Amino acid sequence: MTLIPKGISQFQPSSYCPIRLYNVAYKIISKVVVNRLKEAFPSLISPYQNAFVPGRIITNNIILASELLRTINRKTNGRASLAAFKIDMGKAFDKISWDFLLTVLEAVGFNQHWINIIRQCISTVSYQVLVNGSPSKSFSPNRGQRQSDPFSPYLFVMCMNVLYHLLKEAENDGYIRGIEISRNAPPINHLLFTDDCCIFFDVCVHSCKKLKSVLINFCSLSGLQINFEKSKLFLSPTTKVHARKWFSDILNAKKVDSPRKYLGLKIGKILKKREFFGNLLEKIDSKLAFWKSKFLSFGGTMTLIKSILSSIPLYPHSVFKSPLSICDDMDKRIRSLGGAMTREKKLHAYN
Repeated sequence: MTLIPKGISQFQPSSYCPIRLYNVAYKIISKVVVNRLKEAFPSLISPYQNAFVPGRIITNNIILASELLRTINRKTNGRASLAAFKIDMGKAFDKISWDFLLTVLEAVGFNQHWINIIRQCISTVSYQVLVNGSPSKSFSPNRGQRQSDPFSPYLFVMCMNVLYHLLKEAENDGYIRGIEISRNAPPINHLLFTDDCCIFFDVCVHSCKKLKSVLINFCSLSGLQINFEKSKLFLSPTTKVHARKWFSDILNAKKVDSPRKYLGLKIGKILKKREFFGNLLEKIDSKLAFWKSKFLSFGGTMTLIKSILSSIPLYPHSVFKSPLSICDDMDKRIRSLGGAMTREKKLHAYN
């Protein structure tokens, strides 16, 4: 295991990201297990979870979350208040309980032979940390999953599916009521993408207390920990000032005036589309500023354009349609890259 620093400050263990290497034999075994697991995976996972399930993509969550937040913003009259609660889970893969994981596998119908194979895969590992290039003493963990293991994400998604059942049970009992985008649309009370969870509900004191008890119950079962201080609560304009304080105090969550990002993209109310997509131009400008200090040939410039610059807008454009002015500005920056780096007029490096 090698510890890679995340940022400038490295005074705490959480400032490092562990990178682990595994042998070829284990990789083959885990890949075979994943290929067999994929066949039954869609029938085991709830429709609100869109990660690692064939036929479901990340853009589904972004579009649904954007429409739900738009519905919350449009709630400007009436007594009812709507809320979006984004949960922050710390080190989710490293804290999942093995007993909880094996119990979930048994509950969904896996036979004992499969459970024993997975138990051996997750419990027979030992680590050595490289400190200044020298390995330390080996040690064995007692919880968590391997980050680069092929079937670790699938097992984690199955554990998060327990949270779906807890939330649906609370909804069926009438404690947590979901939000309807339109009159004929079904109510949606949460969206999941691996450990990224957003809960949308008709907020009141009782629903907040029930939601917090559900989350605490799930954490006690799974071994996960929710950082309520980093979790964010977004409320509709109809919510009164004193009620906002009540709800945030019950959930121990930080109130935000507008949601910033979800799964890497800005969502919610779009005031001006040019401001909404302005970060794309900032990313391209930051790349260009770094490249101008390099001595790149025309062929190297073309390679960087195709591999980096042209791929930056692909993810946001797969969800939202940007204005033509933003597209023209991006094309202008890319086309003039060759001349801008040498301060000479040359042929365009991109067509």
